[in-house]
Amino acid sequence: MNNLIESIINAVTAKKIDPSDEFAVVPEGYQVEDLQEFKGAPRRIKTTIELRSAQSFCDYVSRFADEGATVFCDLKGQRFTAVLDYHENADSPAWSGHKATYTCPIDSRWKTWTSRNGKPMSQVEFAQFIEDNLPDIVKPEGADMLTVSRTLQAKKKVEFNSDQNLSNGDIQFTYNETTNGSAGNIEIPQEFVLGIPVYEGGAKYEVIARLRYRISEGKLSMWYDLVRPERMEEDAFKETANDIQQQCESAASIYDAAI
Repeated sequence: MNNLIESIINAVTAKKIDPSDEFAVVPEGYQVEDLQEFKGAPRRIKTTIELRSAQSFCDYVSRFADEGATVFCDLKGQRFTAVLDYHENADSPAWSGHKATYTCPIDSRWKTWTSRNGKPMSQVEFAQFIEDNLPDIVKPEGADMLTVSRTLQAKKKVEFNSDQNLSNGDIQFTYNETTNGSAGNIEIPQEFVLGIPVYEGGAKYEVIARLRYRISEGKLSMWYDLVRPERMEEDAFKETANDIQQQCESAASIYDAAI
């Protein structure tokens, strides 16, 4: 019997535990098992919840934040993460197991324009894209851009042979009709301005789109380059961060970091 008891003692790995916790040694493998699941409530909150709006994120943080609660801002991921049981200081480490997250919802219009940014399209594809997204263009007027789009779609059987920058800021393309040999030209704005939000329900930003094109073997390919759209994304994110900081000021510190 003494040998059996000695073998059991030697097989047990010592672990320091909180005296207030309850554990039991069970037969199979003689492992120490936590009895927390059999108690009326857990010892601490351990969960990560995804909030759908900045307001609900702030409400949740304000409700559950401990003294050391901290919000981390991740611009690259467009995401905020609150650790509600974070360390108060270096001498008071915490579990950091209770978290809330909020990812800024990118507006569909912003996704549409940034996804095609800098990508060449055929003459007809470009014209169709402009017409489909005409409400997003604030300069020139919609009627003018619609005329440009319809003209480009109508001139399918032509060969483009030259281009010229006009004094009014437009670009003039000269073409020859392949069916009857007649010549003509099309004027297109060298740049246009979008009015679109970065985030759903957010403020609209004026974004300049500069027309780019290439004539190769009589074919015209077109695209646009958005002027520094990342600056608008940074601004929209900072505005959201400021709103969160103001609403959660009494509950949390805020740091610019990804976790």
